[in-house]
Amino acid sequence: MNDRELILSRVRAALGRSNASSSGEQPPRAEESLARLVRADVDICSRFIEAANRTGMKAIRASQGFLKSALEAVLRAETPNRVLIDVAAPALRAPADDACRTLGVPTSTDPSSRAFDADLSIIDATAGVAESGSVLLASDGRRRCAWIVPPKVVILVTSNTLVPDLLDLWSSPRSPASAFAKAPPAAMLLVSGPSKTADIEGVLVTGVHGPGTVHVVLVDDVE
Repeated sequence: MNDRELILSRVRAALGRSNASSSGEQPPRAEESLARLVRADVDICSRFIEAANRTGMKAIRASQGFLKSALEAVLRAETPNRVLIDVAAPALRAPADDACRTLGVPTSTDPSSRAFDADLSIIDATAGVAESGSVLLASDGRRRCAWIVPPKVVILVTSNTLVPDLLDLWSSPRSPASAFAKAPPAAMLLVSGPSKTADIEGVLVTGVHGPGTVHVVLVDDVE
């Protein structure tokens, strides 16, 4: 018996469970009535927007047809000098390009070389969690520096990728993240608000290890 098996053996004994690793014991199941905070009858789109705004993000909802207008409004408010666009979904990429072109904002599409030149990035999320207003960013076809280098970020979340809560994020077949169980990407980040820390004397500082301003646009009607 190696050290790992010895430790697990002691843990099982303390819990009153069998010591046999091949006993076929299943891990305890969560009591969903206690673990779930978002019921089946809840409008998860509205819940997501409310929760995201509570975290300090600036969340709005727009149909795909009005996405360009929504992005133009964000760009006018933030007045970036250069925008880094790293959007994998073509249906979301075109409105992002058009919004920047209409306002005459220079853009970059190469995160590896121009990330530090941009003061705002537009990216799309893999999934969203209604319970906490969180968004899952994964490096499946996206560059990690687009998430964390620019001081401001706009995250596009399609409504068909929303799940009620974290119980569904990894296990529900409806969730895009469920595919990561067999083939996880190189990096994943669950964003629940702007970057912040209170390490120094308990003083909360926003925008330390990543963007200090996070906009979220929940996009409807995307196939």
